[in-house]
Amino acid sequence: MTRRICLTRSATTATSYTNYGTYRLRVDVTAVTGPDLDANVFVYRRNPPSPYTTLSTDIFEAVAGPQQIAGVPAGAPNPDLNWPYYRLDYIELDVASTAQADSIWEEIQAEVQELLGAMERLEQLQVVQTVWVPSTPPCITGWELANFTGTTFRNGNPIPQITNQTAWNAATGPGWCYYNNDPLNNDIYGKLYNWFAVTDARGLAPVGFHVPTLAEWVTLVTCLGGSDAGGGVWPIAGAKMKTTGTLANNDGLWNSPNVATNESGFSGVPAGCRTGSFINLNARGSFWVYDQTTCVNLNNGASSVYIGPDSSTVGYSVRLKQGAPPTP
Repeated sequence: MTRRICLTRSATTATSYTNYGTYRLRVDVTAVTGPDLDANVFVYRRNPPSPYTTLSTDIFEAVAGPQQIAGVPAGAPNPDLNWPYYRLDYIELDVASTAQADSIWEEIQAEVQELLGAMERLEQLQVVQTVWVPSTPPCITGWELANFTGTTFRNGNPIPQITNQTAWNAATGPGWCYYNNDPLNNDIYGKLYNWFAVTDARGLAPVGFHVPTLAEWVTLVTCLGGSDAGGGVWPIAGAKMKTTGTLANNDGLWNSPNVATNESGFSGVPAGCRTGSFINLNARGSFWVYDQTTCVNLNNGASSVYIGPDSSTVGYSVRLKQGAPPTP
């Protein structure tokens, strides 16, 4: 069962209200799917309950829905009612700077990620979609914004987990693993799959999704950054597809330098790969193509995307796209 919360951040705008800040941050809940969820994901709590409380003592929380907090009314806070809690389908805050807006946006995403994580411990797929508006180009529409973590095929058959390196190298059938065989890497980077799992006739992706074809990947990177400059390299799309920050600065997952803006919202992470060993964690994120033994590569020090052939036994990340699976 899949639970998703789609958050849409509007562009940070200047405001004439100066009591609490000179810029305004707004985050809307634009789509919610899955059991025990509704559009009122956020809870606003006045502490103490007073219509005149300042933002410094107001608290935002993420909860599953109305059943989590009994008697909490939905809608924007109404000071006349003097309720201590309000369920919201958006958050709007006045802040001191654009940097503070960015920081709060990261906190909001983390809060919702924590909520979904608590609900999805035994589930197959965990995704929080974070979308920028209005700067997100339409080419990202339909793409999942986190790496796949499934362990069963569409028909319910298990995908074999292969931990032994010799067995991984010799595999002629589907397999998956955690990076370094460490389950703690799952929530951060997703799982790694060989190409046999990607193309298995039982279907790697859940119903309603598919592993993107080469044509779909080319359409995406072309939309984000022009044309192939030769050798399967798109010069500027990669920076728009990677999460920002570095390990060195304690604000990201990538090695330094990380040439990234993530303005597309694709949120590519450096999940590394598995060849004769586990390599390139925090330096490279690679994604399988469905219809060819080809992968899409993002590297920490490059603004480009490289698309090129590889071995079917290599373990790479998988991103899904909405829609029917491609015809074999």
